[in-house]
Amino acid sequence: MSLDGGVRLLRGAVRSVVKRDTASGLALVLGSVCLVVTMVLHPTAGGMEGLVRESALRVRTHALALIAIPVTFLGFLGLHRRLAEKSEFARPALVAYAFACAAGVCAGVINGLAAPAFAMRIARESASADAARVVLAYSFELNSAFAKVFMAGAAASLVLWAVAILKTRAFHPGFGWLGGGLGGAGLVAVLGGWLGTSVHEFGVFVLGFAGWTAAVGAGLLRAQAPSHPGTGTLE
Repeated sequence: MSLDGGVRLLRGAVRSVVKRDTASGLALVLGSVCLVVTMVLHPTAGGMEGLVRESALRVRTHALALIAIPVTFLGFLGLHRRLAEKSEFARPALVAYAFACAAGVCAGVINGLAAPAFAMRIARESASADAARVVLAYSFELNSAFAKVFMAGAAASLVLWAVAILKTRAFHPGFGWLGGGLGGAGLVAVLGGWLGTSVHEFGVFVLGFAGWTAAVGAGLLRAQAPSHPGTGTLE
C-alpha cells in the first residue's frame, strides 16, 4: 500500500470514529432529556380514580420513557466501543445496563400502559371495585419490583463505566469519580432499602443517572478527532 493510500485509510477510520462518537453522544443526551421530562411530567395520583383521570398523561409519559431506554442503550453501545479496547470493564458495564433496560421496559409497560388500560376498562364495565383493587395492587408490586431491578442495574453500570473511564483515561477523571460516586451511592441505597420506588424517590435516582449520562454524551460531542482510531482524551 502506498503512503497516500495509508493516509487516506487512516483519515477514513478517524472520520468513522468521530461520527460514531457524535451519534453516541447525541443518543445519550437526547435519551437523558427524555428520561428527565418523563419524571417531571409523571402523574402522581394513585388509586383507580387517579388512573382513570390521568390515564392519557400516564400513557404519554411512559411512552416517552420507553423510547428513551433504547436510545440511551445505543449511546452506551457507542461508549462501550470506545472503551472496550483498553478496559475489560466496558463489556460488563454494557451488560449491566442492558439488564436494567429490560427491567425498565417491563416497569414502563406495566405502570404506563397496562394499568391505565385496565382502569379504563373497569370504569367502563362497572366491574367489582374490590377485585380491581387487588389486581392494581398486584400490578403496583410488579412495577415496584421491576423499578428496583432497573435502579440496581443502572447504578451497577455507572460504577463499571466509571472504572472503565478511569482505567482508559478516555475522559477527564472527573467523569469517572462522579459516576462511581453516584452509582455506588445509588446501589447501596437501593439494595439497603433506603431508596424506594415512589415517584419522588425514583425521580431523584433518574435525575442523578440522567445528569451523568448527559454529561458523558456531551463529552463525546465535544471530542476532537484522535490521531489514531480509538484513542484520545475527552477533557
